[in-house]
Amino acid sequence: MTLLRYKKQMVALISSYLLFFACQSPAPTHPTDQIKVPAQNPYLVVLGVAQDAGYPQANCQKSCCAPAWEHPANRRFVSCLGLVDPASGQRWIFDATPDFPDQLHLLDT
Repeated sequence: MTLLRYKKQMVALISSYLLFFACQSPAPTHPTDQIKVPAQNPYLVVLGVAQDAGYPQANCQKSCCAPAWEHPANRRFVSCLGLVDPASGQRWIFDATPDFPDQLHLLDT
């Protein structure tokens, strides 16, 4: 077996193990399901992950948006980040969106 072929097989094997173990613990289904740990250093908060106008899109009646109209838990805010500095008590929102009131509330909780 050549060295190159051996390296490729090892990379494939290690990648398979990493993928297997990465999928062992389920991801939270909603951002509020995460465990909150008090921080002392500045940290980022993801306040939205949906492109453009959020999910579902306004007046979208397609099958891709139906789950979000039927179940509000499936809705997603427009992509946005918050930065919190616990030492100074300050917080900033980057890329403010039409979901600003809800996102500010999320940042405060």
